[in-house]
Amino acid sequence: RNYLAAEESFQFVWALEARDAVIPVVGNLSGPSALTGIARALRDRGDSLSAFYLSNVEFYLDRDGSYPRFLVNLTRFPRTDRSVVIRSIFGRGGSYSEVQGIGDLVSQSAVAR
Repeated sequence: RNYLAAEESFQFVWALEARDAVIPVVGNLSGPSALTGIARALRDRGDSLSAFYLSNVEFYLDRDGSYPRFLVNLTRFPRTDRSVVIRSIFGRGGSYSEVQGIGDLVSQSAVAR
């Protein structure tokens, strides 16, 4: 059920990471440097963001009031109309993943403010 469950799957993800096609982020997603640096590197390479996996971090960003700063950081990425964010949604029935266009997420959040 995850990429560590089989050697072949792990090697596939490892190969993506080796060529910077998957970039794990360790840092504050709403801070001034982690995402900004990755966005700059993508721009410099002429690449665009295809998918951003947010996991459950969104919950913590919202809880501490830094979610709007994260959205600003997300808008810095070069992207296409097909670029998506993969979100974890929590509710009474448990959790599930939702795929949403980055443009839609940013637009909806701007309207909600």
